[in-house]
Amino acid sequence: MLCLRACHANAQISPLALLSSEPTVVESGPHHRVWQTVSVDQEGQTNVSSFTELATGLNFFNPASGRFEASKEQFQITATGYAVATNGQHKLILAPDINSGGSVDLLMPDGQERLLSNPMGLSFFDYSSGRNVLIAEVTNCIGELVAPNVVLFQNAFDTIKGAIRYTYTIAGFEQDVILYEDIGSPGEWGLNPSTSFLEMYSEFHGAPMPEITTRMLSDNTEDATLNFGQMQIGGGVAYVLNETLEPVSVRKTWQKMDGRIFLIESMPYAAVKPLLDRIHASVKTKTQTAKLTFEDRRRLVAQALKPKSLPCIVLSLE
Repeated sequence: MLCLRACHANAQISPLALLSSEPTVVESGPHHRVWQTVSVDQEGQTNVSSFTELATGLNFFNPASGRFEASKEQFQITATGYAVATNGQHKLILAPDINSGGSVDLLMPDGQERLLSNPMGLSFFDYSSGRNVLIAEVTNCIGELVAPNVVLFQNAFDTIKGAIRYTYTIAGFEQDVILYEDIGSPGEWGLNPSTSFLEMYSEFHGAPMPEITTRMLSDNTEDATLNFGQMQIGGGVAYVLNETLEPVSVRKTWQKMDGRIFLIESMPYAAVKPLLDRIHASVKTKTQTAKLTFEDRRRLVAQALKPKSLPCIVLSLE
């Protein structure tokens, strides 16, 4: 957070203002607040000082009050189990069950564009051969509010110990995949570990086309920034909790396959292997973990990651 401070001396104010010793907000906008304090020096002169607080998404416009109010990083749980965050420029609804179609509903700050999505599954992809191995699919799992702004789906996958966590902030929100065990090597299923990626699929329903900007990473692979106007999907990392190992950059691609839209987040297996090796849990066997092998991504999507029906309940955020 950046604060800009400016002081103004010898300003004349009413006697009532002298009673205020705490900073008060005198101006607000989407990303700023102007704070003001009043004091009287030893010579009896009145001094007004102010500073400007800057932060992305600092305030949201409340139509009920007709003014900007401080954004809050928090979810409210509805009677039907939905986690709803509305006290910010962007609004977010999480379905009770992460394995329902459109379980993640984001309304962007313009109040018009929505990103309706749901996580689908994990796979290994060998770009040298084009082959895929499905590791795990997202399964029925009820979320838990573990912090005011964090919902955790503790057992989110069908064949591995893994969770999905959503964090709502005034500047955006995050989807984290948490692995509690080593998922094995692509080599166990005939893929080349040196040319394989660990991938996470999320499906988007009726999403607007983003502006895509690509950049080269240090390992000569590409990453994309997906710009949806007032919000964007930027860089991500993989890391081990409470460890000093260097994080691994997460790459993104936005792909349309068989009429369906997917965000595919990936990282080279060779880069992420040292992180997986540090997970202290039992190693699963090939028959326990991998489900099916596919010749390309399209067959993986068509035969394994089946489309989910969208929920019937609609919550209004306005």
